[in-house]
Amino acid sequence: MLKKLWQLLKILKENKFFNSRCLNYCEWAQPILMTLRMLWGIHTFKTESNIQKKWSSMLCQSQTAAVGGGSAMIER
Repeated sequence: MLKKLWQLLKILKENKFFNSRCLNYCEWAQPILMTLRMLWGIHTFKTESNIQKKWSSMLCQSQTAAVGGGSAMIER
């Protein structure tokens, strides 16, 4: 299940549809990302896997995109 959720998040992150409509998908996706990060962290707590580092990287990128998306909406 977590693997499918990870794939869904990658699709959302790579999908340009949201940006083309000036929608800030990171705004509504952020709580979902945080919940999934928590669940994934519990799942991988003992292993300290590289996937956990990918989560952190993806969250940082999402937050950066949210800032960029917000400024794009202000310019409009």
